[in-house]
Amino acid sequence: MEKHDEAPLPGPIPPLVFTVAVTGHRAIPDAQRDALRAAIAEVLTAARSAVADTAAGWPDAERQRQFRFVSALAEGADQIAWDAAAADPVWQREAVLPFAREDYAQTFDDPARIAIVDEAMAAGLPILQLADWRWPATDAPDDAFDRLWQARRYRTLGQILVRRADLLIAVWRGQPAAGVGGTADVVAETGAEGVPTIWIDPDDLSIRSIVPEPGTSRRQMIDDASALTTDGAQRAIEAAARSVMLSADAASAEAIRRFSTQERVREWRMGKGRVEPGTTSVLYAATIGWLSRGTYRPQIRWFRKPVAKDQSMFARVKSFFTLPRLFVLAMPEWPDDKYAAADATVEEAQNDGTSREAIIAATASDAAIAPYFQSADAVGTRLGHLYRSSYIAIFGLSALAIFIAALSLIFRNWTLIPAIGELATLSIALYIWMRVSEKKVPVRGLAVHRRWLDARFVAEMLRGAKALSWIGFSGRSSAPSLGDADAEAGSEHVWSPRFANAVSTLPHMPDERLTPDRLATIGTALKGVVVGQKTYHEKNAERLRNVHRSLDRIGQRFIALSIFLVFTYVVLFIASTFPRLAFIEEDVLSVAGVVAAFFGSVSPAIAAAAAGIRYHGDYERFARRSLETRAQLQELERKIDALTARAGQCGTRACSAAPPLYEELLEITQETANLLSEDLRDWRFSYAVRPVPTL
Repeated sequence: MEKHDEAPLPGPIPPLVFTVAVTGHRAIPDAQRDALRAAIAEVLTAARSAVADTAAGWPDAERQRQFRFVSALAEGADQIAWDAAAADPVWQREAVLPFAREDYAQTFDDPARIAIVDEAMAAGLPILQLADWRWPATDAPDDAFDRLWQARRYRTLGQILVRRADLLIAVWRGQPAAGVGGTADVVAETGAEGVPTIWIDPDDLSIRSIVPEPGTSRRQMIDDASALTTDGAQRAIEAAARSVMLSADAASAEAIRRFSTQERVREWRMGKGRVEPGTTSVLYAATIGWLSRGTYRPQIRWFRKPVAKDQSMFARVKSFFTLPRLFVLAMPEWPDDKYAAADATVEEAQNDGTSREAIIAATASDAAIAPYFQSADAVGTRLGHLYRSSYIAIFGLSALAIFIAALSLIFRNWTLIPAIGELATLSIALYIWMRVSEKKVPVRGLAVHRRWLDARFVAEMLRGAKALSWIGFSGRSSAPSLGDADAEAGSEHVWSPRFANAVSTLPHMPDERLTPDRLATIGTALKGVVVGQKTYHEKNAERLRNVHRSLDRIGQRFIALSIFLVFTYVVLFIASTFPRLAFIEEDVLSVAGVVAAFFGSVSPAIAAAAAGIRYHGDYERFARRSLETRAQLQELERKIDALTARAGQCGTRACSAAPPLYEELLEITQETANLLSEDLRDWRFSYAVRPVPTL
């Protein structure tokens, strides 16, 4: 078992990010603008106060707070709300434009109002411009597809706002949308994400709250509007404030404390001047390496010492006298997959945007997520090795106990020694089970199984969040139930989706002009992720199938050995009763009986242990799952190649007379994130019912 006395590897608890977005009508009479601005300012002040009041306990009370405001800066409500947020410096303003600035200006009835966009750019505020598509020139014939694509772009704008928002302010007269992507359409979009909405009528300044549950359909948002709507802004503000908190109660707060301050991955001296993270739980890796027929070679080192992060004199002396561990499995950090499809240098890329340097610039928005992802991934890997090594040890020790007990058949004058050995072996197996399980007595368990599932959940959700942040689509997921392996797990295990959501909101709006060539670069980064996962699943399928077959073969051979020896003894015994076969002496028959009895009990025990490991690991099923995931990733790779090829035809200029590129890339990125989540859901469902086996 591992001891954890080093400084925590994960960074601090993620800051508390609370984002308000605005949508609304463009046509707001001048006489109503000041009153509307004041009403929105009051909502922002109330929201800030509600967050402060709700964040009363640990860890939320100690989290650094960031208040953000997102607008599309269209004429009317967007700009009025922008000015209201500007009056309070605590609000960090960000913007997303559905087109390039110069194309967006053409949609304004009053071209002078585009000045607010120019002022925001001059102030260095983050502004994401979807500059990949524009409608044809005014002298081009009107095309139904162009109108459809333009409407689709406005709907995409609404989806970005809702995705990033914890609270949406809708300046809305309550009428159906005049077109796709209108204010009513954006309000309907909040149902799927469960985003609380404050509905302000610009005519009479009446304020209502709309608080849908996550997963509410657009139909339900219309049919159940009266049930979802209440007077005043308080209900929506309180719901939004609760949604950004990390802990729901004391139990989940304790789980977060453990993850953020106690989960560690030690670093070890792996060679002269070389330090790498690692774990002493090597049994699983060694077993898989042995059974996988050369498809997996674990980096197991002998006699290694841990590296103390504390460089005080006392720590150095303690480190000097610390005995080295017999075995350590190296867990080197994997290179970031987003560079996997990039050329090595700018020169090799020939300025086509696929160089490593170009990808670094285009994907810089994931920097806020990366440290949390790396920590959760490392912790999940370590706990995975510990959990799997534990069940292999329990099955192995159970078979060993029977082997030791069977020795009494051979050493009949020393039966006490095998009995003591059997008792010691079973006691060790029992201790491992109690230590790894969630039991509280007589030994406090480490709950390794649950901690592993939670850490793996956080890591895989953040893997998808990183890719979504590249295109400005980062935000909270609407599926917190993914954090629960089962409904009876208890509230302390609902922390993982809250934690993943909190980290996913950290990236600011990218200050980017997403031209076709820029989207091609992001597509290349996404392809790297897809290719990396595809390669992993391809190797994983081969490895797991080999392990399954090897365990199956071990079981079959030991059962066959047992049958052969017992059958041989039976034949010898029967033969000894015939006078003509009197050469079979009694001593020979006695030895054969002992051998048959010994292997007749030990061989089935070994076969049963192999079957238990095979069942608990479910290697064949996960091999098939990896092959299915690989095929889906291959299809995503094909889509990315098609998108980057189409983007290359437009270069730095916005495409026209063709479908927009951003929506296509967004769809592929969401498919990638959903595929990882779906794979994780299946994986969690299978392992949730496979805690460490009892004796």
